[in-house]
Amino acid sequence: MTLPEYPEDMDFSDEDEENYSEMRQELIQPSDEQGNYEPAHYMLGYPFSIQNDVFDEFDLHPEEAVLLLQIDSDEEDLELLWGDSGIIYFCIDKVSLANKQFDKVQFTLQCF
Repeated sequence: MTLPEYPEDMDFSDEDEENYSEMRQELIQPSDEQGNYEPAHYMLGYPFSIQNDVFDEFDLHPEEAVLLLQIDSDEEDLELLWGDSGIIYFCIDKVSLANKQFDKVQFTLQCF
């Protein structure tokens, strides 16, 4: 399950915004008792951005963009490390997806 980083049309108090952010983090990338995070691999939904909004990197408005796939660094199970523990994102605009124009897929990498 994924949630938007900044829900539209919702006015949060500072405390509520912090609580929402913590809840979103725990849902998208839960951690164990030692503080080790589960990799955030996802298809569809909202990206778990590390640096800035992923869709901004493609000059797409969130309502136009679709996250197809997000692959997190996962050294333990997949032996993958994107840069400095980064995530790679594959996105497409909704019109291209509807027209099955997969040559329009774009990708980017964000690292910590």
